[in-house]
Amino acid sequence: MTKRSDRRRQERAAELWHAEQEWRAATRCSELLAVDTDISDRKWRLFALACCREVLTLCPEPWHREAFEQTEIVVDGPNPAAPCRGNSQLWDTYNWSRRWGAWDVWYVRPHSHHSLQSPGEMAAERALIDLALWLEGKRSRHQIFQNVQLALAPGDSTEAVQEREAHDVRFTDVLHEIVGDPFGWIDFDPSWRTSNAVSLARIIYATQDYSLMPILADALQDAGCEISDILDHCRTPGAHVCGCWVVDLVLGKP
Repeated sequence: MTKRSDRRRQERAAELWHAEQEWRAATRCSELLAVDTDISDRKWRLFALACCREVLTLCPEPWHREAFEQTEIVVDGPNPAAPCRGNSQLWDTYNWSRRWGAWDVWYVRPHSHHSLQSPGEMAAERALIDLALWLEGKRSRHQIFQNVQLALAPGDSTEAVQEREAHDVRFTDVLHEIVGDPFGWIDFDPSWRTSNAVSLARIIYATQDYSLMPILADALQDAGCEISDILDHCRTPGAHVCGCWVVDLVLGKP
């Protein structure tokens, strides 16, 4: 091993240490998003989808839900961008990529579609578009999250700013639910993937019926799992979302 490679290993170890400290010290989702981690692209896609799901009720047009549902179907696949490109045709009667390229034009078009929308609805719609653009590599997850915050708490008032800060804190739970602890190592024994445990995890994943989580904990414990982080996560009441790190762990998903 050369001195250069040894030095690089030391530098990388220091970078990981600092990243872990930043992750554990973060109290807001925006802070977590800025940390350099090895979280898989699939996990980030599922987090972005969970964020957009929160503002879907603010998007009244039929194409909003249709586009979201089609994105939801493909987002967990190996190549989610390709199918989403075709979905863009159902979103509007003209090329949405040009339409969304002029965000600030919305405010000077009194007769446009956007003039009929509230600021929250516009931000929610923008989040859905950014989701598709991000899947094609044209946006960042930060932009999606920022627009979701604006949709949930639009405006510049003190109350709106405080509400966005509260959502910033709340979404840390959503991200932790999906990625778990990216700096912690769980030695998951493959023998715990019994037919019963895997069957339950598949049902939960397919139906999003998280009332089965305590039963999954029992199945894992019966198989020999005594890792408290796993069992407690399954048995603690809380909001689970698609991409739950325990369900993914049982199914072997990245």
